[in-house]
Amino acid sequence: MALCALAWGWEIDARASPGEYEVEGVFEQTIYRRPPFNVKGEFIIFVRDRSWLIQTLEYMQNSTFALKREIGSTNGTEIFEIVRGTQQENAPPAATKEGAARPNRPGANPIATAMIASNAVPVGQLDGAVVGHLWLMLASHGYWNRLTTNLLTPVYDVSASPPGNPNLKFKAEWKLIGGPGSLPMNVTYFFANGSTSAIYRAIGTTNVNGIAYPSKFLFEYYAGGNIAHVTKRANVTVMAIRAFCSLVNLLPEITSTTLVADRRVKQAENPLKSLDYVMAASERWHTVAEAQKLHGAKKKPPKASPVMVPLIGTLLCAPLLVWAAYSWRRWRKAR
Repeated sequence: MALCALAWGWEIDARASPGEYEVEGVFEQTIYRRPPFNVKGEFIIFVRDRSWLIQTLEYMQNSTFALKREIGSTNGTEIFEIVRGTQQENAPPAATKEGAARPNRPGANPIATAMIASNAVPVGQLDGAVVGHLWLMLASHGYWNRLTTNLLTPVYDVSASPPGNPNLKFKAEWKLIGGPGSLPMNVTYFFANGSTSAIYRAIGTTNVNGIAYPSKFLFEYYAGGNIAHVTKRANVTVMAIRAFCSLVNLLPEITSTTLVADRRVKQAENPLKSLDYVMAASERWHTVAEAQKLHGAKKKPPKASPVMVPLIGTLLCAPLLVWAAYSWRRWRKAR
């Protein structure tokens, strides 16, 4: 589906807030290590009011292996994520405006891993994660109006992920495309010393049904605070936008045996701990209370049998009784 009314560089009067929509596109991210590490992929984002679901297909560099990721939230306080591995026979196809990206390709590994966390903002657990970029620039319209401070979670920094410190915040400045309730035009994060940490900026915008969206955006991360030295860069291009949401449920679906790390229970006391359990295909996600009841109850030791108690006591005391009898006989002989 082609984009509608592309606008490059000129202002769009789009004060309306998007209620529900879908966005498809492609991304490429490079981490400048030695050697540089590159990830390419495709995505679909489903949004309904403040609920969202992001699906990505992430191709590993120089490999046919890919990660199929689904991550979503419907209440603004919990995030559910499922990751599956899949093998691709061919390299990722070149996306076009007429041919939208398709992250839901067949061939997924039947065993999946999942994580549930108490958070409102998605942050990837790996340095190459892109879900934070996609959420911030294309699914965060309901987030900005609730802010009461200029401190934002650095969605690009693994240190702010659930296993790290989900409460990590950086000072930030931002500009929204169409005012309150719209998506951002640019966002800049700063380190504590005032140097620039990262920048998101929309390179182009598009107007669909009177509402503005970024049509392409660039992300750059400066680990040392020097904007002349980019340590991570991502380019995201939107290929299609639909002014409706085709999914009823905006949580990842459990389609196979899934190993779950539920951090909601332990997150407050220790981010590294989680309640781990297995869920079957088609099973629905557990609430915290259900997870604790079904998987978190400690097994009570079995009640001791009235016959076993004296038997075990006798066995434990037997060596002492034998030693006492032996000592008594030797004492009798010595007399």
